[in-house]
Amino acid sequence: MRFVFGLRTPLAAAAFVCLAVPALADGPAVSATNLKVTATGGSIMDEGAWSGVAALTAPLGPSWGFQGEVGASGFDDDSSWGLAAHVFKRDPDSYLAGLFAAYAHEDDFGLEVTRIGGEVEFYLDQVTLLFHGGYQFADLIDDSAFGGAELRWYASDNFALSVGGNFDDESAIGRAHAEWLIGADALPGLALRVEGAVGDDDFDSVMGGLTYYFGPDASLKDRHRKQDPDSALFHLFQSIDAQRAGACVPAPIVLNKSVNAPTCAPPPPPPPT
Repeated sequence: MRFVFGLRTPLAAAAFVCLAVPALADGPAVSATNLKVTATGGSIMDEGAWSGVAALTAPLGPSWGFQGEVGASGFDDDSSWGLAAHVFKRDPDSYLAGLFAAYAHEDDFGLEVTRIGGEVEFYLDQVTLLFHGGYQFADLIDDSAFGGAELRWYASDNFALSVGGNFDDESAIGRAHAEWLIGADALPGLALRVEGAVGDDDFDSVMGGLTYYFGPDASLKDRHRKQDPDSALFHLFQSIDAQRAGACVPAPIVLNKSVNAPTCAPPPPPPPT
């Protein structure tokens, strides 16, 4: 079931919407070229954590857009960095459908993960439904399907509450998120954000911070629907942090490198003959 939801459903939906829906729309896919920078800090499993992602979004025509991301995260004296790219088709009054690729490298274990997938967003007045899924290729952990879903409700055009979850074959995470665009005259693009997450193997995370939206002045809802698609890097970093939190390090790695993780238990002895 995870494979079907994680890989086939979002990819098929993205491809269907891109090919089957006419290009006509009430507005462009991206209202104007813009930059978004997000920085957060908090704790993961009672250890200090931080993350930062910058995303540049630009129109590729009336109905198509592109977003590039670069970012880094840290947890328990370990760090990761990554890149992502999105190509999408959007009617800002109805939907977004696109494809994305994301890559991240974690330092302590040398873990590398590459994701290729599809994403779909449906716009329903004050509610947005978001789905993503695909397949990830990695060393040190098994290749697997991944996916996620989120329901985002705009209590006002500048305040959003979200609930959702992400999964892959190694972990599942549930999330709750809030974002508030302050709307100050001096800093019109400043938004505050907070997120809590829980997952397998007693994973928990509480992160807070801010996002600054550079570009034409707009409400938070319009920035989400007319400027920036959802980040692929934040989901990938969170998945890596969850796997990192519960990982053990093989003894040869411990002997050659200082890492903050439990050592893998040796295999049990063979039964007596």
